[in-house]
Amino acid sequence: MAGRLVVLLAALTILWEACAPGGSSAAPASSSPAATAPATPSPTPAEARLTLQGLFHPAGAVRADPAHVRTLIATGDTIPARLVNIEATKRQDFLWPFRPTAAYVRNADVTFVNLETPLLAGCPARPGGLVFCGDPRFLDGLTAIGTRVANLANNHVYAGPDTQRTAAPRPTWSSSSSTGARSTSGSP
Repeated sequence: MAGRLVVLLAALTILWEACAPGGSSAAPASSSPAATAPATPSPTPAEARLTLQGLFHPAGAVRADPAHVRTLIATGDTIPARLVNIEATKRQDFLWPFRPTAAYVRNADVTFVNLETPLLAGCPARPGGLVFCGDPRFLDGLTAIGTRVANLANNHVYAGPDTQRTAAPRPTWSSSSSTGARSTSGSP
């Protein structure tokens, strides 16, 4: 035990010296001649600043081969439950919450959603609480936005009074033949 402590202290001391401001940055001794610094182009180009505007709306042409460019959109939590489920059921329109963004989102090569809600037939209307479930007709909305990957590994899919009903259809969710969508999931 004491030997391990000594080794640990020695490693921490070396790291401290190497990482501390003004610490030793000496390279290990080498028998080869010192390398010369590469020539600096003249004039020196200004550093390009990375901005969100430049990433998402570049002013110039993209310098990549378009045949090799792929787009991925990750939507974050998608929760067609509680008040959204109630409103869609009242309207009899399960595409309603997806329409505002569908035209933009469906153009990605891969659309990834975190489906924070199990979609179950006979899901009771719940305006609040931490037990989520939504109507399976929301799958049409996920298809409308071009969903290719639906993550089911979250804290609402396998929790609450519908746990057994949620776990039962899990094998059919892993590959939807009608949409081509795939899902990821953790163990219940």
